[in-house]
Amino acid sequence: MKRLVLVLCVLLLAAVAFVLLPGEMVSTVRVPGKVVPRFEWSLVHSERGQLVSVQRDNLRDVVDFFESVDFGGGDKMSFALHAGLRAGVSVGDTIGSYHSAELERQWVRLRGQLDGELAALAMYEAGEKAADIEEAQLLLDYRQTQFEWQEREMVRLRSLREQGLLTPADFEAAENELALRQMRVGIARANLQSIATGAKAQEINWRQVRVRALRDEFDLLQQRLDGTSILSPLAGLLSASSLRDTLVVVRDTTSYVVLMPMRWRDRSYLTVGQEVAFEIEGRDGSLRGRIAEIGRQIQVVNGEQFLPVKAQIESTGTALVPGLLVQCVVGTATVGPWEFIRNAFAP
Repeated sequence: MKRLVLVLCVLLLAAVAFVLLPGEMVSTVRVPGKVVPRFEWSLVHSERGQLVSVQRDNLRDVVDFFESVDFGGGDKMSFALHAGLRAGVSVGDTIGSYHSAELERQWVRLRGQLDGELAALAMYEAGEKAADIEEAQLLLDYRQTQFEWQEREMVRLRSLREQGLLTPADFEAAENELALRQMRVGIARANLQSIATGAKAQEINWRQVRVRALRDEFDLLQQRLDGTSILSPLAGLLSASSLRDTLVVVRDTTSYVVLMPMRWRDRSYLTVGQEVAFEIEGRDGSLRGRIAEIGRQIQVVNGEQFLPVKAQIESTGTALVPGLLVQCVVGTATVGPWEFIRNAFAP
């Protein structure tokens, strides 16, 4: 009975519409939409131990920036947020910094090798002298004494570590110091040998080439150590992420995209550049935007077909929040009375 009454009411309204309404009317389609930022930048710690920086464009649905820092197997890596970090982030702000034990060990090794080659080259170029040989022997004795003292010290430090009285970081620093002193002994011994035996022009040239190669390698490593700070490529709002592997996220606050699922049957009414009004709960009036992209892949929800449509809205001082649900009003086209009524009663 109720169904019959409803049908009769619709027919009555249709009859009145044909009599009273003008021949053509502007029809609108109202659909829910979801607000997302135009750009999002995230810092991710991957399962392979990489620190990955990704910036995504939600309007074009592409990744427009990607950078990763790869750590070798077994490397101990730590990351810490910058102490002065605020919710509002500008381009170039320091987000945090990472520490690599392996990079520091490589720095110590290369520094020692470079110093040794520089010292050896200087000795070769100066030629042998009795006073130089004596000085080199004294330096070797001194380096050897330092190394032996550090070896005895490591025995004591190992005991403290086993008792839990020494932090891993302090023990690692002591190990690095032992390795550095051992390299200095080798350098001093090489210096003594080179002074005592003298050097040929060909050997001096080879040493010069070796020094240049080590210096280039050391400079590259120094750049990596100096670049351990992570800078934000995006200005926006800093926020946490619910994903375990995502360390931090920065979301654009100057431009927003609204995701709108439009019914397949309304596709003929839609055009790129078409104006859309966005109604926000608790806000008087509406914001304006325009359709930026009409998807080509159908999505089926509860048996009905939808097209993914994206509209772009520029910030106008209104604090929009990512994930905010809005009501989207799209002026479709001028239609006849019957089409107008059909759209008005569409679910």
